[in-house]
Amino acid sequence: MRITAGTGAGQVRTIASNTATALTVSAAWGTSPDATSVYAVEGNDDILYLAGNNAVTMYRYSLSANTWSALAPGVARAAAPSAGMSLNWGSSTGDPLWANESDIRDGRYLYSFRGGATSALDRYDIAANAWATITYGPLAETFAAGSSYDLRGRYIFIRKDSTHRFFKFSIRGDLLEGLGTNLYPDGAAVLGDKLWVKQLDSSGSVAWLYSLTNSGTVLHRLMLI
Repeated sequence: MRITAGTGAGQVRTIASNTATALTVSAAWGTSPDATSVYAVEGNDDILYLAGNNAVTMYRYSLSANTWSALAPGVARAAAPSAGMSLNWGSSTGDPLWANESDIRDGRYLYSFRGGATSALDRYDIAANAWATITYGPLAETFAAGSSYDLRGRYIFIRKDSTHRFFKFSIRGDLLEGLGTNLYPDGAAVLGDKLWVKQLDSSGSVAWLYSLTNSGTVLHRLMLI
């Protein structure tokens, strides 16, 4: 919970519990909010998640507490992720339905393509502490070593293996679509993230997708509108 304006503006606290009419935070406010305060409910930037190591177990790190813990979800992940896996947090889609305070989905999910030359996509529900395997379409691609991912808004941008083929996945509609192919030769597949989105236009309407070749030093970029 972030106080965005009015009394106490700038303060951030973790929500410990809630009812239909009240939010209870985990630590007292330095300056108590009042009727002038405007607030927003956001994803928790205090938490980092670690997945991989060819294991189903996922770990959580708290920045403020400087502690690691292993998660014990009510529904376990269907299978362990492997080479070419991903883990992306859907913090803000820009869809007002996903930000509806009666059913907030922004910031609720972690999306993880399983990799290992499979097309499987798993989604972790932070609020429910449970995994689910997501059925998506219209494309079904496999992803292996060399694949890279980055999330911006409602899209996960993907570079497949060492093929220089690009896709985008809409977390809002569970849709995988082709984005394009870079005809510049790519190197042999290596592990590691080599794809990211950078916002360069202050209006928020223009961004660039940057892609570093697998086994080289060439950096390419694609304008996203």
